[in-house]
Amino acid sequence: MPKLYDTGLACHLLGLEKSSQLETHYLKGALLENTVILEVLKHRLNRGLPPNLYFWRDHTGHEVDLIAEWGGELKAIEIKASATFQKEFTKSLHYFSGISDTKTISYVVYTGDESHSYKETALIPVAELANIWGAQA
Repeated sequence: MPKLYDTGLACHLLGLEKSSQLETHYLKGALLENTVILEVLKHRLNRGLPPNLYFWRDHTGHEVDLIAEWGGELKAIEIKASATFQKEFTKSLHYFSGISDTKTISYVVYTGDESHSYKETALIPVAELANIWGAQA
């Protein structure tokens, strides 16, 4: 099922005129998620690459916001509108990595400032999103 929409149009339709209005808006997380997904999509299409972007959810409620294929590797990305890391952010990523037949690299993109890792999952500030695909992709 398609999940992407125009984030700018969505903000306009919601009456959001300033970024400060997003801080407490109930759709803050969904808007950030779609912004990140659209940036990844834009990155791939601008390089002539196929989108290869997916959302994954199983019947037990595990879900990953973005599964992307880069050069034969899967990158599982969870997107959080939180400036503070919580280990629960990685639960579905670790589950997905455990059932995947392909080596999976896991990331949490969040609104905080620090890059680090937790149990083989890289924590990436949204401002450093390009670190997920690196200079070569």
